[in-house]
Amino acid sequence: MPARYEDLLSRTVALGLLAFMLTGRFVAWPITTFLLFVMAEAIHRGAAQRGKDIVVPGILRLVGWWQTRKEDEVVSPWDIPLGHEPGSHRPVVENLVSLGSVGIYATTQNGKTSLLYATISHLITHLSPAHFRMIIVDPEEFDYRIFQNIPHLELPIARNREEALRVLRWVQKEMSRRGDLFRQVPKKYLCNSIERYHSLNERYRLKLPDLPVLLVVIDEVQKIAEAGSDAEKILIDLAKRGQKRGMLLWAATQRPTSDVMSGHIKSQLTARMIGHMSSKSDYHLVHNVPKEVYTQMEEVPGRFMLQTNKWTLFQGRWVPKDDLEAIALRVSRNVPAPSWDKIRPETLPEINEKRPWAGSNESKTTRLKAWLMQYTEKPDVSEVIAHWDMSEPTGRKWLNEVWPDVAKEKGLVQ
Repeated sequence: MPARYEDLLSRTVALGLLAFMLTGRFVAWPITTFLLFVMAEAIHRGAAQRGKDIVVPGILRLVGWWQTRKEDEVVSPWDIPLGHEPGSHRPVVENLVSLGSVGIYATTQNGKTSLLYATISHLITHLSPAHFRMIIVDPEEFDYRIFQNIPHLELPIARNREEALRVLRWVQKEMSRRGDLFRQVPKKYLCNSIERYHSLNERYRLKLPDLPVLLVVIDEVQKIAEAGSDAEKILIDLAKRGQKRGMLLWAATQRPTSDVMSGHIKSQLTARMIGHMSSKSDYHLVHNVPKEVYTQMEEVPGRFMLQTNKWTLFQGRWVPKDDLEAIALRVSRNVPAPSWDKIRPETLPEINEKRPWAGSNESKTTRLKAWLMQYTEKPDVSEVIAHWDMSEPTGRKWLNEVWPDVAKEKGLVQ
């Protein structure tokens, strides 16, 4: 081999090994080495300018590819790829649990439901039913039928307002149950999140039940949660207290006016995904979207702005219908789809249409007192309301009347 080729080869191998050490990617280094060898040969033959035109853009593309791949790495099973940034095509990946409760807003045919499809398909593919559960409210009745057999469903898909209210009452009771379990962790440990609950439960072998993360997806939320309704009150409570208990709300609607989604719900949401709106004033109805942000929006299906602690413009993921059907079929159970018509009351004892706060005053006092005995400090009135399904004035009145006797009996009063 001529000396100049031996020199070129040794330099190229050295550069290739350096690239391998910097990137840590076994597949990337032989390709990089080959390209560097070709570039070195082109430069050696005197095509300096041509080599420069190849080398500089090539290195920039390689660096950009490496950074993009690094950002695309999912470091947690709860990471969900929402899409990519327009122009740079850098992926937008967010942690489901960290996002908390999310509002999704976009006009018809602008990708709102498609974004939910893509998110659901990713979650049911990458998470087991033991760790992740879902509740779907689909007032349109037919949009989410392909998911009706997945094992991740906690309850059958709610198809109308009546079924949605049953679902939300169950959610309310589940929040209360999880709060009770948190209180069973010894007081010397700080237990204020679902992650902390599982960590303490495993580390100290507390033998408490596992609590899967529960995602409540409500499409066209305006059809089931009118202003002042029981459904709205439960959604406000879920958005406010659910995240720490591992219960997340994703509520989607077309136009977030006050008569569609009240400011009480919107103010409790921790993140927002905003698609194209019919007018500029609608952007301010969501969350005072800055002008420099919404002016970047184009009427492109699937284009969204994500608002967390910053604003991120992204093109939402889109999964073809054939792929959605294949994913749902692959993870589905080979059993008939659950239906509200076939559910017996004893199957879901938590869901009970009868209000539990009934009977004589003496009976009410006895039951409330027995329930309050589990507390070592006066609970918030919202917990009383959630557990006993009563109005706020009633809950506050009874809590103030009964708690002093409980505190005295437990020796909590000095």
